[in-house]
Amino acid sequence: MLSIVGAIKLIEIVQRDNLLAHANAMGQRLRRALGDDALRIDHEGSTAVPGLLAKPVIDIQVTVASLDPPDRIISALEPIGVS
Repeated sequence: MLSIVGAIKLIEIVQRDNLLAHANAMGQRLRRALGDDALRIDHEGSTAVPGLLAKPVIDIQVTVASLDPPDRIISALEPIGVS
C-alpha cells in the first residue's frame, strides 16, 4: 500500500486487482436488483484500469431508460444497500 499525504487528508492507494472481484459482484447485484431497467452497468474509474494503482473506491455507472417514476428504481436498490 502506498499512501500519499495531501494538504488536507491522507489518500490510500491500493492495487486495483484486489477490488476487481468486488466490482464484479456489485455489478451482478445491481443487475439482479434492476433487471431490465438497467440498460448498462459499467465499472469505471481508476479501479477499472488494469495495472493502475487506485483509491479503494469502486465507481459503477448504471444507465437506465427512465428515472420516471424514481420510486421504482429507488425501491429496487434499497434492499441491496444502495442509496
